[in-house]
Amino acid sequence: MIRDMIVEDYDCITELMNLLHKLHVDARPDMYMDVDSVYDRNTFLEMLLDKDVISIAYEEKGVVIGICFASVKYKSGMVDMKTAYIDAVVVREEYRNNGIAKKLMNEVEKRARELGVKRIDLMVWSFNKNAINLYESLKMNKQRVIFEKLL
Repeated sequence: MIRDMIVEDYDCITELMNLLHKLHVDARPDMYMDVDSVYDRNTFLEMLLDKDVISIAYEEKGVVIGICFASVKYKSGMVDMKTAYIDAVVVREEYRNNGIAKKLMNEVEKRARELGVKRIDLMVWSFNKNAINLYESLKMNKQRVIFEKLL
């Protein structure tokens, strides 16, 4: 079942966000470093209280197994357009490939529409093939490409 996150979810959310962060640390240690927690408790609480942050959890049998955060923005580049930016979507490894991330993303889309959002944006690393496949299955389009050259 999908529900709004609550304060008591902090430890589960931290565990899931750390799982996502570890993926980034492992793939790009030149850009990411190990941290104890991606969000400290105060930041998490502020996000829960922020009317412009969609913070939802997928729960089964009392256990949070997937989460999604999206921030509503009121300007998109140079034009006034309400957009939602997916800050994070993550599912526990043992529950992946069961449609949970897709359900979370569909719920964010539904809630974003209700808030008058016109577009959903996100960034994904090229090494994260599973996420890319998910976003393509949701009919999302590539918007831009970022290049780099390590020196």
